[in-house]
Amino acid sequence: MAATWDFGRIAVNRVIPNLLASSSALDAVEYGINAVELDTRDQYFVGVGGFPNAKGFMELDAAVMDHECRYGAVMGLSDISRPISVARSVLERSPHNILVGEGARLWAFEQGFAKENVLLESVKAEWEEWMRSREIVAKEDSHDTVGFICLDKSGNLAVGTSTSG
Repeated sequence: MAATWDFGRIAVNRVIPNLLASSSALDAVEYGINAVELDTRDQYFVGVGGFPNAKGFMELDAAVMDHECRYGAVMGLSDISRPISVARSVLERSPHNILVGEGARLWAFEQGFAKENVLLESVKAEWEEWMRSREIVAKEDSHDTVGFICLDKSGNLAVGTSTSG
């Protein structure tokens, strides 16, 4: 398995025990990326605690593909903390491959995902300060997307990505 950027270690470390216990690559990708999406201590680029779009709204994107080249993706998803899991539900249960915006959000609710606030107040305040100053600050190692690839014991490959959009 491999993941992008330093915060990708969160995903790798989360799923090592699962893979050793014969978890599927698809499960590993979902659970690993979930760990990044829900992390608010070691990164602030993906998922909960990530930065909002230019209008101040959280719109999350995620995609996943399995060894059979099936894929599912969501874009512009709001109010859901685990977009990679919604993308997997699209892969497994939707007649479509990609759902966007309100359609993705309604699909998530239909699949049992709960509405959640994914914009932290501290991040909102930082975004508002940026909007006032309009000063672009390049942070070293500043990235906003996690990518994760995994090969399981059965030789099946899965990949996924998630971003705050």
